[in-house]
Amino acid sequence: MLWAACEDSPDPYVYTPPPDLSSDSPAPDSLTDCDRNTLDCVTSLGEYLAASERLAGMQADSFVLAYQICSVYPPKDFVDQGFDTPGNSEDPVDVAIAHAEETFTPASQQAGYEGCLSAFEGLP
Repeated sequence: MLWAACEDSPDPYVYTPPPDLSSDSPAPDSLTDCDRNTLDCVTSLGEYLAASERLAGMQADSFVLAYQICSVYPPKDFVDQGFDTPGNSEDPVDVAIAHAEETFTPASQQAGYEGCLSAFEGLP
């Protein structure tokens, strides 16, 4: 019965929309008090770093996306997945360059490179 799940609400025939999840996640109180294993934390850290680099718009978005991805995987995983680095180098700089070139448009590659390298370096 479709309406059975709603019988506990005050008016079971009133549609209640789902919560709006599009708002930004709250930033951590400090840069060190969040769990780097959560997307909210990594996103907040990436946004903080992008803002400190004075990036905005597409550049900031590219920085944060690269920061998120490179926070999850070590350089070796990128090489194992076929990212083209000189001599299959696992050097973080080489991998960040390869990731940026293979992932972002030319206009966003520098921001992508900086975001990825920041993550590999453990910043902030």
